[in-house]
Amino acid sequence: TSMGGPYYIRSTVSGVENYYLLMEGSSLSLSPIVTAADGTVLKKGEDYTYTPETITAKGEYTMTVTAKAPHVGTVTLPTIYVSDAIAVTSDVKEMKNGIYCVHKDMTIEDRITVSGDVVLYLGAGTLTAKKGIELSEGNSLTIEGPGTLVIDGCDYGKSGIGAYSVGTLTINEGTINVTGGGNAAAIGGDLSNEKGGSITINGGVVNATGGNLAAGIGGGADVKVGHFGVCGDIT
Repeated sequence: TSMGGPYYIRSTVSGVENYYLLMEGSSLSLSPIVTAADGTVLKKGEDYTYTPETITAKGEYTMTVTAKAPHVGTVTLPTIYVSDAIAVTSDVKEMKNGIYCVHKDMTIEDRITVSGDVVLYLGAGTLTAKKGIELSEGNSLTIEGPGTLVIDGCDYGKSGIGAYSVGTLTINEGTINVTGGGNAAAIGGDLSNEKGGSITINGGVVNATGGNLAAGIGGGADVKVGHFGVCGDIT
């Protein structure tokens, strides 16, 4: 105390994200961390309470953290958005409109076809898509999350992520290690591709190695006329 009054030390709340994926039939257990300005980590239940603790359905949620005596104060966190997601399993051959989540190490032997607008969330573990991802014109793939995607066994003439007429790819996060098949780009065009599509990389770490004469990111080789295939819009 000072001059008969108390000191107030502001605490911070961390450990809660603004966006979560919730797979069908599962639940989320949220656990905020409350830390005082002097570095002391307060104890859940003893020093503070919070709601919600568990989420079982998609939607928008507001978390409130309330101090318990002798602490005082209430903190309302920014809106938490929860979307349902489809778990990526070893038998996935097509990803249709929706959100797909990688929640553990997973290997898919077949080439994956993207149909419509797809978000691939790389959560825990590594997704190894041996034959790559077919992303053709008129379809889009957005890659999010902190995990890893490995593509290293594409057939001759097939791109790691792309097609003969390439669609729209956006990479926002993750570690992406991609190798194209013979004379095909790692990300972009197949062998002698007709269209290059749109490729945007906003974040993450991308290692892209084209097969033989093809680009890492861009067009495949055009062995018919002896030069590269078509390169699309790359940002």
